[in-house]
Amino acid sequence: MASTNAASTSSNALSSSSSLVTLPPSLAFLISNFHSVVNIKLDASNYLLWRVQVKNVLITNGLYGYLDGSVVIPPAQIQDTNGNTVPNPDFLSWTLLD
Repeated sequence: MASTNAASTSSNALSSSSSLVTLPPSLAFLISNFHSVVNIKLDASNYLLWRVQVKNVLITNGLYGYLDGSVVIPPAQIQDTNGNTVPNPDFLSWTLLD
């Protein structure tokens, strides 16, 4: 997982479009405290145990679908009511969370 600064940078980059997309507070909290939640540091001998901890944290926080592909990628652009192609806010949110 990235640090809070990296998450802020991603959020700022995405918010420069017409829709403001921000990192949900619960995800920002998880990112900044991930080391406390997953207390096993990955090394050559403990992958399976580390994987179980990370998977459980992602499932608990509703994020595992981004890894297993069950959260479908929305289209990057959509048509507005005037028929213009505009950035899809759902895609921007998906990109940030992914």
